[in-house]
This record gives sequence, structure tokens and C-alpha cells, in this order.
Amino acid sequence: MRSPIRTLLLLALAGLTAACDDDPVGPTPGESLACNTTVGNVAPGDTVTGVLTTESCRLVDGTRADRWRLVLAAPAVITIDMISDDVDAYLLIRDSAGNQVAANDDGAGGTDARITYGFAAGTYYVLANTYYENEYGGYTLIVE
Repeated sequence: MRSPIRTLLLLALAGLTAACDDDPVGPTPGESLACNTTVGNVAPGDTVTGVLTTESCRLVDGTRADRWRLVLAAPAVITIDMISDDVDAYLLIRDSAGNQVAANDDGAGGTDARITYGFAAGTYYVLANTYYENEYGGYTLIVE
């Protein structure tokens, strides 16, 4: 028989694991475990900021990324810009199964990225990424 304290600890641990491990698919092989978590949610009309660090998701190519969740209840055409004075911005969009559905390097001009895409209803992940390895710094995502 489990003690009530042990049961509470196991439930708390399960909750912490779920909070950190929010992608049932898991990271793509070769990516760091940080790629399995989101830094936040975005929706049309949002402007959010982030900072890429050595602790950010490390993709297979060695670049760093922050992963933002985008949940759409209905189909929509959405434009996402990644603006940065610190890094050469690169945007990736993955579906809930981890498949890449869109990518862009300099679509917003200069070294800023832009994706305009017709999304079906569902959950997507916006990866605020860099074009080069060992680039770190701040960025802004604008979702319209």
C-alpha cells in the first residue's frame, strides 16, 4: 500500500513531467530534449518576444530554436514574421506530428523571416530559429 505522501509526490512528479514534456511525438531524432517543450503559445494578433540561448532547442543542423505552439480552431491564412537585430532569423513551421509544413529565411527583408501559409485547423509549432549555428540573441514574432 502506498503512503499518501508518496502518492502526492508521484502525482506532482507526473505533473512536472507533463509540463516539460508537452509533445507526445517527441523531438526529431538528433534534436535536443529542449525541442520537446514549448516556450509559449501564439495566436493571430499576437506579438511575442524571446531570446535564443545555449539552453534553447538544438536542431539537427546545430542551430538553436524556440518552439511556440499555434492552435487553430478553423482554417486560416496567417503571416508570421521573425524580426531580430541579433540573429539571422529563420522560421520553421511543423504540424502536430513533427512534419515540416513551411520554412523561410529572409522573406521579411534583410535577415528577417516571414511565412504566409494557409493552415488547416489543428495544432502547429512555430520554431523561431537561426540560419547559422552559434547565433544567440533576442527576436520578436509577429502573428497576423
